[in-house]
Order: sequence, then C-alpha cells, then structure tokens
Amino acid sequence: RAMSRRRKHVRNLVDEALPELTEGDEVCRVTELRGGNQVEVEKADGASTLIRIPAKFSKVMWVRKGTHVLAHIEPNLPDDVKVTGELLRVLYKAQIREMRKDGTWPRAFDDLNDDAMDDDVA
Repeated sequence: RAMSRRRKHVRNLVDEALPELTEGDEVCRVTELRGGNQVEVEKADGASTLIRIPAKFSKVMWVRKGTHVLAHIEPNLPDDVKVTGELLRVLYKAQIREMRKDGTWPRAFDDLNDDAMDDDVA
C-alpha cells in the first residue's frame, strides 16, 4: 500500500541527520502527556510549558515521557496563555548524537547516556 504524501514528509524528518535550529526552536524533554494533542515539556533552562502536537504527526509518530523533541516556542506571550509552542519533530538517537557533536545539544540534557534514549520509529 502506498504511503500518503503527508506521511512520507513526516517520516523523512526521521532520516535527517542534523536538524536545523531556527529562532524560537528549542530542544525539550517530554515530562507529561496531557491528551488532546498536548504535552508538557521541560525546556533546557528547567522551565515547563505546554506544546501542541500538530495533526500531521497523528498516527505517524508517538511521544512518551522522557522523549526528546524539537519545539518552536513563541516568545513574549501573555501569562494567561497555557500552550506556548508547537512540536516540530521527535529527536532520535542518531540525531541527538549529531547534535552533541555539533554543539547544539543543551548541556542540561547531558545527563543521559545512549542506553536511556529510545530509538522507536513508528
């Protein structure tokens, strides 16, 4: 059965060796699944926030507690806004390794060894 164009595009994110970070993009760790396409993440500075999982990831990629993700966090939002960002991609072992070599991996998440990282690809 042929894979839809949308699913191919999302699956190709997994194969990209070194994700490009743009302004507002941050590496985060999932701390809690909230349901309704929302997850709570911990940013590298220790702050927690809610991010939205876009529909394009539905039934293609999964996240669980402890998963590292790349999220776009909106700066300068009012305090009453709870969802402050959007998931851009799930980070896998190979991508995390490349980010460490490149120096773009946040030091706050250096406590992980390679055994703790999951390589689940849906």
